[in-house]
Amino acid sequence: MQNHINNIPEDIQSTYFENYDVFIDEMKSLSKTDLQVTLNELNKICLDFDPYQPHEISDDVKVLIAKFKLDEMLGNPFTFTNNLLKILTAVETEFKLR
Repeated sequence: MQNHINNIPEDIQSTYFENYDVFIDEMKSLSKTDLQVTLNELNKICLDFDPYQPHEISDDVKVLIAKFKLDEMLGNPFTFTNNLLKILTAVETEFKLR
């Protein structure tokens, strides 16, 4: 069954949510410097990539998108943006708590 809002098959969704939880746990163990690097990488994706133009992607942004496991969501710009913002918010929050 598919989630009609996100149009992502449930198996990919569950994998993503598992990866997201793992990402959040890993992020909590990072130093403040590493969090800043992660924040800079996420901001680079936000500034240099338009999810509505996925064919216009630079190699360095492509690597970053894969690093954060967002490449499976490139087919749906709303889902991609939503999940990128969830990750960005989590990193910013953890960074501010330090």
